[in-house]
Amino acid sequence: MDIPLNAKVSCSDGPCGQSLYLIIKPTNEEITHVVVRDSSYPNTEYLVPIDRILESTPESIRLNCSHEELSKLPIFNQEEFIPSDENIEHGTAYMLWPFVTPEPYGITLETSTSLPMSLLFGVERMLKQLMAA
Repeated sequence: MDIPLNAKVSCSDGPCGQSLYLIIKPTNEEITHVVVRDSSYPNTEYLVPIDRILESTPESIRLNCSHEELSKLPIFNQEEFIPSDENIEHGTAYMLWPFVTPEPYGITLETSTSLPMSLLFGVERMLKQLMAA
């Protein structure tokens, strides 16, 4: 399904806003949400899951929720997302979910095969004392 940006968005009970951004999961480049600016609440933008889109044309998107249900969806906070370098039609950028891959880690142990015998006997003696106590 093609999801247009800067398109009119309608809920099941009438017009509700305009599409602004597509949110992408960077691990698989899947579009997960569309950001909809609510026309009745200035400067309020919602994260609308893709499964809420009933149909779309190049000029419009129809959602399968009411305006009231739209207002209960999470509010879009642009600072929580990463702008993508990829531009799409009309110069609007994709936004990415923040995603961090863990750095490989490990502990490197340096071992020596030439430990002094006195150290080995000292450890052995301490272990015997602990076990006897």
